[in-house]
Amino acid sequence: MENVINTLYIQNFKSIRSAVLHPRRVNLIIGQPNVGKSTVLEAMSLLGGFPYGKKKKFMGSFVRYEKSAHLFHDGVLTQPLRVETDRDICLLGHDAQSKRFRYGVFSQAAYRLLRAQMGLPLLEGRNKARSSDDALLLERLYPHLTTASPLPEPGFLYTEFDRHGAMDRPGEDGHYVASTPAWQPRAVKAYRYKSGGRIDRRHVEASLRPPYGNNLVQVLEQHADLRQEFAGLFAERGLRLRVRPDAGRFEVMKEIDGLSFAYPYSSSGDTLQRFGFYLAAMESNRNTVILLEEPEAHSYPQYVSQLAERIATQQENQFFVTTHNPHFFSEVLENMVPYENRVPELAVFVAYYKDFQTKVRQLSDEEVRGLRRDSLEVFNNLGDLEQERVALRKVG
Repeated sequence: MENVINTLYIQNFKSIRSAVLHPRRVNLIIGQPNVGKSTVLEAMSLLGGFPYGKKKKFMGSFVRYEKSAHLFHDGVLTQPLRVETDRDICLLGHDAQSKRFRYGVFSQAAYRLLRAQMGLPLLEGRNKARSSDDALLLERLYPHLTTASPLPEPGFLYTEFDRHGAMDRPGEDGHYVASTPAWQPRAVKAYRYKSGGRIDRRHVEASLRPPYGNNLVQVLEQHADLRQEFAGLFAERGLRLRVRPDAGRFEVMKEIDGLSFAYPYSSSGDTLQRFGFYLAAMESNRNTVILLEEPEAHSYPQYVSQLAERIATQQENQFFVTTHNPHFFSEVLENMVPYENRVPELAVFVAYYKDFQTKVRQLSDEEVRGLRRDSLEVFNNLGDLEQERVALRKVG
């Protein structure tokens, strides 16, 4: 598939002061503990997570923070944070007078049109002047959106929230306005497996709903191939799946001497549920950016290998995956590096902490090939990988 995101820019978000990534179809983010690997995924969640948030707290389902000021690098609120791709832009700023926070997400086309309507020239680059310009745009945006004529195409969403993250919602008094018809950024979906997650039949989407996949039953009902593969995971253990629409229950069944015993799906083995969750996320989406945080955690090696192979070979989606698992990392490399047509589809990023901020370095194809020769030792040499070219000499 054509990559949904070819360029990713993150500025002033949590521990990231500034980072530029050039993603490919499969993007692995590695690094030592607590250096900000997951921060990259959280920043990307700001682009596509809003329609799926269930908590009253702004992006509380996708981003970890206590107070809204913690979303900004070093808690400094004078400059907005920005997450930008070649397709969409997210801005988040602070109004010092009202003590509230302004969130806007736009398609690139809508962003340019709005700037033209407000008489703001489009500044190139990513310098301090651009940050000040973003702050001015956010300051003028809500009054403009509530009085201006509709854009020729949908492509924006704007809301505000307080210092605790309590945000304005549609249909309530407050500062919320969005395109008509409804619009959301290009399919950026962050998935997190949650043990014992609730199954909710109210969501009718054909793709798994971020972050916890509460519409799993509907997804299985609408995808025959996925349903068969999913059921096969349990059939290997003599179990069957059952849906009870009348009771709103999803169950696992076993038969003993002609008697059937049913148990809640949430009480079945965690390993099967976990693998099934990621399987549903991958197979129910198309042309989607899928964000996975350590999907191999607490999984049996057999399923880690299968998950890595599927990510490496599935062409329909773009993946951003954080990992600290040598086996998973090695399996992805083994399924991609030996094949010349897959090498250009793999990017490996090393996140590290320096000068009190998260930095990200993208390894060259030559370095990635070198890592394959001793991929199980990569995580013992992460400090070397933070430096240009040193990796080939010490890890290869």
